[in-house]
Amino acid sequence: MSKKTGYCISRQGDQLAATTVTRLSDDRWQIDDITHFDPEAGPEPGLAKTLSRSGPRLSWLLQEDFLRIIEEPNQHFLFQVETNIMFTFRNGTTEPLGFIVNPLVFSYGLPLLFGLVMGSNVSWLRKAVIMAIGYVVILGVQIWGVVFQSLKMLSFNFGQETHAIVLSHGITDSVVALGYQLGTLILPALAPIFVWVLTNRPLVEQFVGWNADQLKKDAG
Repeated sequence: MSKKTGYCISRQGDQLAATTVTRLSDDRWQIDDITHFDPEAGPEPGLAKTLSRSGPRLSWLLQEDFLRIIEEPNQHFLFQVETNIMFTFRNGTTEPLGFIVNPLVFSYGLPLLFGLVMGSNVSWLRKAVIMAIGYVVILGVQIWGVVFQSLKMLSFNFGQETHAIVLSHGITDSVVALGYQLGTLILPALAPIFVWVLTNRPLVEQFVGWNADQLKKDAG
């Protein structure tokens, strides 16, 4: 059986401790590293908007059971979601539950949009405007993904206790599953295409061989 690496977050006084663990072949867990860090440390600028907007949405959904989202101290592209849910770990200790979310898996549409924009025959100013619109749209997709990835992990990854807490806030398994599938499989892939098509209608009409305005006149 291959080894699996995971993370858990716990609070120790005024600091947070990020523990890296490896699951061994005999179903035991080995602690590889424990890192203490300041929870007030700021995020990387590129992910700050996602970080600042994901937290309030999770707080609205989970209310007092959610604490905050912070930047992972050793890998700055990862987020650590902290909760107030008491969780009993394999070593017998009971601490507030925390876990890792990777926001970058929801934003791969940005380089796709960049390639589409750079290949279109429009002015550089229009290209910049399209990229700005795409950035806002993909930021929304990324926030959606982080929120539903967090809900999915609480619902299905940590057992019945956390699952029951999510259900107690009126968030059903169907809602979590739909939001997670949209945020992971559909929205990241389709969002850049929608932005490019809607902002490059003349070029798209040239490709497909029809004109929307002319079709409206003919229909009238």
